[in-house]
Amino acid sequence: MSQYDVNRETAAVARDEARRETNNNAVGWLVAGVVAVVAIIAVAFMVMSGSTAPTAQDLQTAADNARTQGIVEGSNAAISSVQSGVQSAADQAAADTRAAAASARDAADRAAASARDATTAATPPPPAETAPNEQAPQ
Repeated sequence: MSQYDVNRETAAVARDEARRETNNNAVGWLVAGVVAVVAIIAVAFMVMSGSTAPTAQDLQTAADNARTQGIVEGSNAAISSVQSGVQSAADQAAADTRAAAASARDAADRAAASARDATTAATPPPPAETAPNEQAPQ
């Protein structure tokens, strides 16, 4: 029979753990290397492309565009103001028309009532009833 050696099994587990840690460290170094390469390429691209300063013509064009945009925005604001003023005037005219129509209806109703009252007062009472006329035989 062989004897069980605790130290040998503990050493094997420790080697497995060390191997796992080594693999994890290698992945970390690999990721760091990729990031460094990307950073170097980005810096090289920025240096090679360079920055061009705007010319006087570019500045003049930008100023003209800004001026035109300001004129357009000002015109839009004026149009919006006029539209709201026209709408307000149209609403007021409609309200005035409704009020005038109501006033005209009231005046017509009063005139009709006055005419009825005048007709009733001017009409003589009906004559007293008389005997019915006899019809002549034929």
